[in-house]
Amino acid sequence: MSRKHTEQLVKMINEIAANTPVKEGPGATAEAVAAHLRRFWAKPMRADIRAYLQEDGAGLSGLAVEAIKRL
Repeated sequence: MSRKHTEQLVKMINEIAANTPVKEGPGATAEAVAAHLRRFWAKPMRADIRAYLQEDGAGLSGLAVEAIKRL
C-alpha cells in the first residue's frame, strides 16, 4: 500500500466519520460509519484501512478507529 493511497483512505474515513450524524446508543455511530464502508468501499480498500490501523493508525479519528474495528 503506497503512502499516498493510505493518506487518501485516512482522509476519506475521517471525513465520513466527521459527517455521520450521531446516533443514540453505545457504538451506534461507529456502526453507521462501518456500514457506510461496507456499502461503498471495495474489499481491498477495507482490507488496507484495517491493515493500516494494525500497523500504525496515526491520523485516524477515534470514531474512525471504532468503525474500522467493526469491519
